[in-house]
Amino acid sequence: MSLDQRRQRFVSDLVRDSWMETTFPEDDVVCHVSFESNPNARQRRVRKDYRWRRRGKLGVGTYGTVWLEESQDLDPPVKLRAVKEICKGSLGWYENESAIFITMEYHEKGDLQKYLTKKFPEIEARTIASQLLEALCYMHDNGFAHRDLKPGNILVMETSPIWWVKVCDFGISKRAQEESTALRTTAIGTKYYQSPEVCGMYSPDAASEEGYEEADDMFYDVSVDIWALGAITYYLLTKQHAFGSLQALGKYATKRQPFPIQPLAQAGASDSCKDLVKQMMAASPASRPTASQALKQPWLQERLTSSPSEDDTLDRYFKP
Repeated sequence: MSLDQRRQRFVSDLVRDSWMETTFPEDDVVCHVSFESNPNARQRRVRKDYRWRRRGKLGVGTYGTVWLEESQDLDPPVKLRAVKEICKGSLGWYENESAIFITMEYHEKGDLQKYLTKKFPEIEARTIASQLLEALCYMHDNGFAHRDLKPGNILVMETSPIWWVKVCDFGISKRAQEESTALRTTAIGTKYYQSPEVCGMYSPDAASEEGYEEADDMFYDVSVDIWALGAITYYLLTKQHAFGSLQALGKYATKRQPFPIQPLAQAGASDSCKDLVKQMMAASPASRPTASQALKQPWLQERLTSSPSEDDTLDRYFKP
């Protein structure tokens, strides 16, 4: 069995095995049914019902609505959870007659966007950037691009001064075709974090690069995530976007305007920091470092002392 076949089988098993038998006794209550046993007590499998009551709406996105639910059980292991409701019109797991519900952890600290009220100290920006690169390294090594990396899609587990963040919302993530790293798609992402090629702007240096010569077909690769991370890091340090308009981005992409390094200098960013941000936001996709290459740059090596294991990467840096 090939690696792709094993991965596909794993995903299929995961979807099937994670389905919850569910009833809806009230409009705002769901009840999950499971059968559990205690081998140590020599118990037979017994039915257990777990009830959750909807408490409010956490947010609405392109692909559905996220609700806050509270456990109605005595001494539950988890008191609160977030549940994403996806209308069957746009996707076709637990479910009722009209919608699919996806259960998730609830993180009260929210996303990184809410913390962008002031400039970040360089040491804190570096902590966040290194964690995001570790997540991207895992994604990219497995052939996936996130394609909408932005502060609103970065969940905060721990705040200043020792940040711990997770990547979330893979609604428009995409896998490259077999034996290719290129993605062929329509324009995606969010303003200020979109790379030039996603906006249809191609550097003169990219004209002869394999995969980028057919601008009409919108070819690009996982380097769009590296650009987005560079843009996020730039904003964390300066509290301003590197390119405030498409016109400014276009001038940079076509080499009519240099990279705006001055705001980073004014923010007191170190030379190694400025170098890496500029590399990640190179106009030509091929000039950007890969996630694994970026992790080896001097600015990040000051923090990283060891590489995470695959299991640690999954658990620590991703939010399903």
